[in-house]
Amino acid sequence: MRLTIHRGTHEIGGTCIELQAKNSKILLDFGLPLVDQNREPFDSDKIRNKSKEQL
Repeated sequence: MRLTIHRGTHEIGGTCIELQAKNSKILLDFGLPLVDQNREPFDSDKIRNKSKEQL
């Protein structure tokens, strides 16, 4: 079994963890970061009612 942490090691929220065994993979806890790209506090109102394509 292999565990891969794709993001979120230095933050709370926004983690993405992958578990892989043989021919199977599962992604766990891929939520939103609590800060934006500029390291400003995350404002959920900016993304409310947007589709995943818009994000």
